[in-house]
Amino acid sequence: MVCAAGVLGWYVSNRSQGGKRPSSSPEDEVLQFSLWGQIFGYFCAVLYLGSRVPQILLNYRRKSTEGVSMLFFLFACIGNLTYVLSIFAYEPHCAGKHGKCATGEALSVYGRYIAVNASWLAGSLGTLFLDLGIFVQFFLYREQEGYGVEESVVENGGERREREREIDQSPLLGRGDSGYQ
Repeated sequence: MVCAAGVLGWYVSNRSQGGKRPSSSPEDEVLQFSLWGQIFGYFCAVLYLGSRVPQILLNYRRKSTEGVSMLFFLFACIGNLTYVLSIFAYEPHCAGKHGKCATGEALSVYGRYIAVNASWLAGSLGTLFLDLGIFVQFFLYREQEGYGVEESVVENGGERREREREIDQSPLLGRGDSGYQ
């Protein structure tokens, strides 16, 4: 769905422009560093990266990913991946005749574009790696969660015995034991 929405967005945008690029000269498209844009971009990256840390720590402490939607993180990964690829797929437009680039000019323009967008790349790439860490937790803790049956050791007066109980598969907030009803 994320990929389809991206393709649909591109198609609608392209149709609204009649399939043509806006008629501006390459001199008008010179990338400028905006101090406030960079400050807010890196602040956004820190917050975006920080948004995954509590979930990773909670999963680690509980040794469980119970209540976490794998589908959510899958779509988040696809969204971040396509965003990063859209930045890297930039095609430099040079000031030469018919947009032709002089020797080294295309690399310079591309490098400046990547530098201007570095904060967004850091946030999206970093979050992509953190999301991959959550996927690793899904697979590590899935084996420990026992596929619907939980085994625990109960000590009663020094006597050890094992018991099995069914794990409640209903949503956390929908259970009678949550206190958030």
